Amino acid sequence: MGYHYYVMSMYKTFEIAKILPHLPDVAIPHTFSWVRNYQKEDLLARLVPIFESLQCRYSLVAMLNVFQVGLRNFLSRLVETNYVQDLSPKELKTCQHIDRPRLNWAYTRARQCDVGDPEAIKRLPVTFSMIDNARRLRNDIVHNHGLFTKRYESDALHFDDAEVILHPDYQLLRAQDEPVPIRLTTDNILDFSRSHIEVLHVLHNEIQKHCFGHSDPYDLAYDYGRQKKPIEWNKVFSGA
Repeated sequence: MGYHYYVMSMYKTFEIAKILPHLPDVAIPHTFSWVRNYQKEDLLARLVPIFESLQCRYSLVAMLNVFQVGLRNFLSRLVETNYVQDLSPKELKTCQHIDRPRLNWAYTRARQCDVGDPEAIKRLPVTFSMIDNARRLRNDIVHNHGLFTKRYESDALHFDDAEVILHPDYQLLRAQDEPVPIRLTTDNILDFSRSHIEVLHVLHNEIQKHCFGHSDPYDLAYDYGRQKKPIEWNKVFSGA
């Protein structure tokens, strides 16, 4: 979110006249053998009005990649320590390689959590529904050039009593026989970010208690708000 806010702040304060000199003059490299001609003004005229939505797409895709790596790391650690008795060998292989069943597995494990933030535990059906919405949006962004498909709805997972979340613009696909682009805002990205982080914390607490015997909720829960711990940007951006 720090990177997203930084980019959006630059977008809101930039001046076109100061950007033009830094763009390639008449062509953009396309392959090692040839280029594509363009006009700087045309690029900005097309990009500026949709910049926030486009940047939100990039932020969402990056967020989903990091989240799925986190889930795979959790699962790999449980395999290493022999704590995956709840999965058959076939189910384990599927969860290790495919996002959809891995998300179902994470939900089943997280629902067993009984330490940490009780409100976060109660919210799990909703936060997982938000995460699944992000997953389906990401699939259409990556695989369908940012346009809604009917699979966006049909591929939805169901988490207990939570409603399947659909983007409001998806209804346009039902009403008209023409492409409908996915439009996102920074508020959408903030909600997606909070849901992904909260779910990882709850899942971590469940694994730490029921697999490794760490039952003190104050040792388990990373409550940076309570600790008043500042964000360490070096670690966020460079890992060091």
